[in-house]
Amino acid sequence: MATHEQPGRSNKRLVDCLCSTTQRQSALKIVEFLSKFPDLHVPWVQYPADEKYTCWYVTFKDHEEPFMLHFTIKSNGTDIEFRYPDYLPHESKSKFKKNQNWLYARFDDFRTDEIEQIVINYMVGIKAAFLRDELVYRKHRFTHLHLK
Repeated sequence: MATHEQPGRSNKRLVDCLCSTTQRQSALKIVEFLSKFPDLHVPWVQYPADEKYTCWYVTFKDHEEPFMLHFTIKSNGTDIEFRYPDYLPHESKSKFKKNQNWLYARFDDFRTDEIEQIVINYMVGIKAAFLRDELVYRKHRFTHLHLK
């Protein structure tokens, strides 16, 4: 069974929220990447029982949900997973694979500036939909009232 942690409440540095020290190099890249997005943060971390990977869930700063994307951090790299693929730029969608729930890609398969621009465009679309009360995930509507 997976366990969860809230880095902000435990006063742990995000880079220390890992199942295994073998994931540290991948985590450092993601921490650096996320530093370019001051409006986003990681309110929840998931540690699966088998410790093969760690998930960092990302949303708007000062909020715990909805999760917009997440990073699945493994020893050999990281996947970036978009939980609302309809908000990905159309021209970017072909670069991603689909799993049971959303689109994802290997983070290191992109140039930093390329994935940064994809995330910027994605988050602009999501925030606009969120503010219009149009963001729905698994039949649950997240309204702008959640934003401070």
